[in-house]
Amino acid sequence: MRVSLLLLRPTLTFLSLSAVLLLGYVGLLRARPYEDGGLRDFLLPPEGCPAPCWAGIQPGVTTVDEALLLLDAHEWIITPRLADNFQRSIGWGGIYWTWNDQQPAFIDTTRISYLNARDGLIQAIELRVNAPFGEVLLVLGPPQSQSFATLTQTRIIPHHAYFDPLLTTESAVPCPITPTALYGAPVSVNLTRQRYIPAYQYDEIVGMLSKRPC
Repeated sequence: MRVSLLLLRPTLTFLSLSAVLLLGYVGLLRARPYEDGGLRDFLLPPEGCPAPCWAGIQPGVTTVDEALLLLDAHEWIITPRLADNFQRSIGWGGIYWTWNDQQPAFIDTTRISYLNARDGLIQAIELRVNAPFGEVLLVLGPPQSQSFATLTQTRIIPHHAYFDPLLTTESAVPCPITPTALYGAPVSVNLTRQRYIPAYQYDEIVGMLSKRPC
């Protein structure tokens, strides 16, 4: 369930001073040379592979067998495999792999990255990284839009940011939401052709940081 607009809607007259300063800080960092350690190349599609694309795999285009071959040839991956419950007859299920310890440090090997397939085609790519949301902002710039959901029992807010082209990040932000918590939360990256209808524009989310929605 999304957080109520009545609780989260920022004022229309001005952003909070802390939010303005935070935006200025991010802008200053983006204006300076930034060594991303390969994060940009990891997130953005390679040349000749239209987005959404990762490692030559395109959701909605690449078949299951093609994806297995591409994963097997990848310099950071070993033992690509179908999930135990993969249904070959309908081409439905997950595809997993093991990182070979040659991958960049921003890849999170403690969480499982995977591909989702349906009707014999890859439909989505889920990549788990250690990079915080703030670093993703430095690499990709502000997202076109964002949304929150609320889990009141655990006091965790799932946060989604929608970047063009067809890349979404997801992070879990503890309550109360603060700039440090939001921008420091590690993200998961989703690549899919599915389009979302997000709840808020970027400037609205920034304005919420002083509102303490939870």
